[in-house]
Amino acid sequence: MLAPVWAELSQSFGFLNAIYTSSGAANTRRTLPSLAFLLICSFSLGQPNSPEQLYENGMNAMSGAGPSRSDRKAFDYFRRSAELGYLPAQLVLGYLYDTGTLTVGNQTEAVQWYRKAADSGDVLAQWLLGRRYALGGGVPQDLNAAAKWLKPAAERGNPFAAYYLGRVM
Repeated sequence: MLAPVWAELSQSFGFLNAIYTSSGAANTRRTLPSLAFLLICSFSLGQPNSPEQLYENGMNAMSGAGPSRSDRKAFDYFRRSAELGYLPAQLVLGYLYDTGTLTVGNQTEAVQWYRKAADSGDVLAQWLLGRRYALGGGVPQDLNAAAKWLKPAAERGNPFAAYYLGRVM
């Protein structure tokens, strides 16, 4: 991960040096702010701000891959990725709240994150949300709502959704 960033920065420094040495003393006032801007932009390119990268960082922090294992960092990466709309992170965050893994369990939060992923058509999220409605955790038990979420997941081949759908109908 560091190698591409380092290569990018070294290219930027070479470009900055060329601009600085060719500008002459008269243009120094205008060139120095431009150099600072380009330098800041170069550093920001290496930051993990994409939802996909945040999710990967969360997986690495949770599994212990990379520099270190940190449950707190993993949860934070997943939360930031989910808030940016990344569907796998929304599902994972719902699961973490549902099971109380890496955080204090909160069924209501789990349902909210499952619903965001289920609204995007995620089969696993539809099953998990339907299951929450069938069992009544985080939401009042509602077999009609359970069937509403379980049916599309079952139709798309999720055997767990088909099982729960058979129980609620």
